[in-house]
Amino acid sequence: MTGTTSRPRRDAGTGSLTAKHRCGRKLTDGTWPCGKGKPAQCPSVLWVGVLDLGIGGDGKRKQRYVYGRNRNDCATKLRDARDEHESGVTSTSGKATVESWVRHWLDEIAKPQMKPRTWQTNDALARLNILPHVGAHRLAKLSPAHVREMHKAILAAGKSTKTAHNAHTLLSTALTSAVREGLVVRNVAQLVTKPKVLSAPRGALTVEQARQLLVHSAKSGDPMATRWAAALLLGARQGELLGLTWDRVDLDRGIADISWQLQQLPQRHGCGEQGPNGWPCGRKTFRDCSHVQLDVPPGFDYRHLQGALCLTPPKSAKSIRIVPLPDPLLTGLRQLREAKGEGRHSLVWTDSKGGPRHPRYDGEDWKDALRAAGLPVVKLHEARHTTATLLAQIGVEEHVRMQIMGHSSMDAARGYTHIDQSISAAALGKLSQLLDLGDSDGTGGPTLSLVG
Repeated sequence: MTGTTSRPRRDAGTGSLTAKHRCGRKLTDGTWPCGKGKPAQCPSVLWVGVLDLGIGGDGKRKQRYVYGRNRNDCATKLRDARDEHESGVTSTSGKATVESWVRHWLDEIAKPQMKPRTWQTNDALARLNILPHVGAHRLAKLSPAHVREMHKAILAAGKSTKTAHNAHTLLSTALTSAVREGLVVRNVAQLVTKPKVLSAPRGALTVEQARQLLVHSAKSGDPMATRWAAALLLGARQGELLGLTWDRVDLDRGIADISWQLQQLPQRHGCGEQGPNGWPCGRKTFRDCSHVQLDVPPGFDYRHLQGALCLTPPKSAKSIRIVPLPDPLLTGLRQLREAKGEGRHSLVWTDSKGGPRHPRYDGEDWKDALRAAGLPVVKLHEARHTTATLLAQIGVEEHVRMQIMGHSSMDAARGYTHIDQSISAAALGKLSQLLDLGDSDGTGGPTLSLVG
């Protein structure tokens, strides 16, 4: 019995060059259309370089191909590919697109490291501002010009310079990870200057406008009068106030812990794995899935309230924020508690059914309140800017303002690690007096009732 000796496999990092006819298919008589016998003599010759990359994680041999119109060009590309392999940055495929990599990076690499809300924001940023403009390009072929074109397309769509800046940053982060994974040799986004963020003028209510809103809301019986007062008097974020529960409000001492936040966390299908015919529930989107569930990593701390709305705790003990309640607001909260009770979620402000207030509807109610008071419509977040402006106007020192607003900076951290609550209380008391809502020093001045 005659045996045959199989050709030994090449070691990883080795390669070969071969020439192929490109003049057409071989004719029935065994000749080529070009009339040349050897591929290297064909006028349309294609040189192919094959670099062996060893056995992959799936147990299959991996190879990388390079092409050239002449032997020297192909040999140079093969040598470059070998150098990349030896330095640990060889890609097993030149066909990967920016979209396939960014999606893989977001879902498999970044997601376990990000908070759910952060991942949700980045996912939307990629879907709407990165992938439509550069997603179809080959990852290995992405150029600085492509990144600049992405900037122009985002701005041409009427979006802000901040959106373009954030899209650039996210793309750059994904490309840095691609470099670490050995898919590309360099991060081309780092070769392009980020779009400069042009700050648009912020809308803020004046002293008189802020007072007009609170007076009108109180006198018209607006159930959210205390909500708007808290926004203007405490300068708290929307999520901090919507997530405030009665067990974190001390009505006797006049303080509140606004460390927890109401957040809308990402969701996903809970009916099983997606198959070739779609999801087991038969619905396309997770919102319509009968078993929809929250898409959060294991160990993530939250308290589920309703749908995607959850309460999330502060990041650490340093993130706990205790704020004093100015007299008009404190009085209003006492009246609100007496009128409404605690409710099923113990939330201070709820929707008409006693559930958590959706941030979108909360913002719409704010605009309605402004219109009803005959005031210009500004974003709800600008109430926070109004507070900071008014505190500065009455001479409250920067480090005290930062404590009240929950800001941080290196300059403030140098000299102030803690500020006595009495200092913040005095500052917010002055703010109440500025708005002519009441006298916080106990001398019996007029106090506006925030609950009708």
